[in-house]
Amino acid sequence: MPQSWKTPRKILCALDLSPSCDRALDRAILLAGEMKASLLLAHIVDDTGLLIDDFASQVRRAEAELRRELKSHPGAAKIDADVIITMGHPAERILAKCDRLYIDLLVMGAGQQASLRQRLLGSTVDHVLRHALQPVLCVRDRAHAPYRKMVIATDFSPPSRVALECALALFPQAEATLFHAYDDTLRGLLASDQVTGELADRHKVEMQAFAERSMREFVGATRDLRADLATAVEAGAPELALKRYIERHDADLIVVGTLGRTGLQRAVIGSVAERLIGSLSVDVLAVRPAV
Repeated sequence: MPQSWKTPRKILCALDLSPSCDRALDRAILLAGEMKASLLLAHIVDDTGLLIDDFASQVRRAEAELRRELKSHPGAAKIDADVIITMGHPAERILAKCDRLYIDLLVMGAGQQASLRQRLLGSTVDHVLRHALQPVLCVRDRAHAPYRKMVIATDFSPPSRVALECALALFPQAEATLFHAYDDTLRGLLASDQVTGELADRHKVEMQAFAERSMREFVGATRDLRADLATAVEAGAPELALKRYIERHDADLIVVGTLGRTGLQRAVIGSVAERLIGSLSVDVLAVRPAV
């Protein structure tokens, strides 16, 4: 069933109170102002091994810190914002709050690492990406202004179509480019065998033509597109090609589609959603289709 995207009315910003979490806070406040949405700042106290007294003191400190940050932020006075502190497994509690409070957009820091156990992307962000019903905005960069240029990655799958429609609805002011990368290497019997010569050259031409035709068909079948939507098709491994493209074009937001609550399955330009978020220097919006 097609999804109908609307401007978010409720935004939840999950903060781990690390030194870099102010980036997610800045972006969430900026978005709440742009979208005229209410904002809920949430911090989850991980209760693993905590005594009751320790938990109570951590809750008090966290709430005081968040309210202090909110009060001192120059953009907070213009929005409807509140703070919530709770206990439990961080990822599970974030997901529960989003579902119970009918949150439309979840904002998180892309590099949140509350302990040494959280490597690379971090177990909390990784788990949330796999299970969130709402679009998840992973923030890495400073929020100085609204997003200017967004690149929407596509593998022509239904999840990437949903991501495209969501991005265009949420950020209508940003320049938008629909991007597809494909591997044009001709291989032999083994994956490591690369074929060269005239046959390989013809294969490259055919792959480029196929990718461009697929892009036209994908755009033509997608509803409610903006007239100024640009498209780009490039050869190369999806992750590396996308990184090169955003560096050349100075994009500040990448949009990808996910399969959501389906275990290990992914459908994001070759199953690289989490790696993109962990490796790119710009913000990433991950969108899953309705079940």
